[in-house]
Amino acid sequence: MPSTAGLRQRKKDRTRRAIAEAALALFETRSYDQTTVDDIAAAADVSPRTFFRYFASKDEAVFERAGDVQQHVLALLAARPEGEPLLTSLREIGKAVLSTELVDEARLRRLLALVAAEPALRNRYNALLDTIEGELTVWAAGRLGLPPGDLRPRLVAATVLAARRVATDAWLESPGDDLADHVSRAIDLLAAGLTEP
Repeated sequence: MPSTAGLRQRKKDRTRRAIAEAALALFETRSYDQTTVDDIAAAADVSPRTFFRYFASKDEAVFERAGDVQQHVLALLAARPEGEPLLTSLREIGKAVLSTELVDEARLRRLLALVAAEPALRNRYNALLDTIEGELTVWAAGRLGLPPGDLRPRLVAATVLAARRVATDAWLESPGDDLADHVSRAIDLLAAGLTEP
């Protein structure tokens, strides 16, 4: 029989997802500014107090998997073979993250459309990317035996995230395509020095 702790955690996960989905749907239909925490709580069939047990703010609610994705990326970075080329490691990590249940491509399309339209969400999204860039810089510096302030690890992190952004834009323009394929190809082009025809 499943343990009580396991059942409790699954219930918490369902509540968290319900709140996040309610926030996303309301932001799409009413806009971010016209949606309150009370609105989100009512749509998710929880109290505002319950909302704040899961999220500190309404913009945080739509990025509900961000912390899980960051932890997964850090674990994948730590697990890559020591002598592997940096861009190979980062390509494989990108594929691994996108192939997990952490990234729902249909929901990601909806979220990115909102990020483009809503400044508050764009600010939070950019802050998340800045955090990831800092983590990639520290990782690349460690692999290269350089201080994180050195130009090379900073360029590796910034360039890979720029490739991810361009790949994501191309994916958004191509419904039905696989995001992991776009990201892998973008990083392969970087590794080839952008010389592939």
